[in-house]
Amino acid sequence: MSRLARLQLIFFQLVWHLAKHKPRLVHYFLPASYLLGLPATFIAHALNAFAGPLPLRVMSRRSLNRYQRKYRLLGKLERLLHTSCSTVIGNSRAVLAELQAEGVKADRLELIYNGIELPLAPSADRRSLRASLGLADDVIVITQVANLIPYKGHADLLEAFSKVRAAVSMEVLLCLVGRDDGIGPALQRKARTLGIDDGIRWLGARRDVLAIFGASEIGVLSSHEEGFSNAVLEGMSMGLPMVVTRVGGNPEAITDGETGLVVEPRDPESLAGALTRLIVDPALRQRLGESARKRVEVHFGLERCVADYERVYASLAGGNGSRDDSACPALD
Repeated sequence: MSRLARLQLIFFQLVWHLAKHKPRLVHYFLPASYLLGLPATFIAHALNAFAGPLPLRVMSRRSLNRYQRKYRLLGKLERLLHTSCSTVIGNSRAVLAELQAEGVKADRLELIYNGIELPLAPSADRRSLRASLGLADDVIVITQVANLIPYKGHADLLEAFSKVRAAVSMEVLLCLVGRDDGIGPALQRKARTLGIDDGIRWLGARRDVLAIFGASEIGVLSSHEEGFSNAVLEGMSMGLPMVVTRVGGNPEAITDGETGLVVEPRDPESLAGALTRLIVDPALRQRLGESARKRVEVHFGLERCVADYERVYASLAGGNGSRDDSACPALD
């Protein structure tokens, strides 16, 4: 079955489901479900002869809108659909700013940060974790969790890592966790050219991300764009100091100098400097990592995220679609 035929089938199934069950509220996550689901909602309502109220319509955007540059027609359709939504949710203030620029009125916008289920505590049994990954006790491990996609900035990270290795005397290892979406061979060639391939572990897609973070000293995300990264939250939850680029929601998760370090994107020199600073200062690593864990506990736990969604649904069901900033305060 072709992709177009499959999308058509999904669309008609969705229309049938909505017409049959007549939900009071429909929530569309991510662009594909939004582009298919909102028109399906209106068609299903028409098939029911407009009986009863039109379902409340909520859209969630969880990334920056860079994809609209590639699919300009779909981007225009999204902006048209915005006018039909009861509420539009972004997972960072950076995402909300783009949505407002696309024409969504401020009183229809809501901020709900991603939430993660916290591990009980950063693992105390690092030695066995490291042994399971074949890591020596005395090596400094830096871990990035990100699929191998150009905008994740792996090429910048490799250049930064080569500078780190030249700047420090201790052994440092870079673990790269993530699915290869096509640029893996080019990155591996770059690592060989830089002479750092012996210091890199290409771990691929993994289900034990928290364990890998738990076996590391430093977490990093070198991306050129982000909505709001769960990988950053996961590293923080394991008590890691994170080095992140100043894009999207990264600086909303990390308070520079307090819970991690924030550097400019596409700047291997600054990235190397931040990583080197953490490598040579164990006390700083510990202080930032402990503060990072506490920040996740307070602001980014799954329970708080669920409560924020429940608040939005309850507000809409009560006929008040306005944003309540007191329930979802700005973060320091």
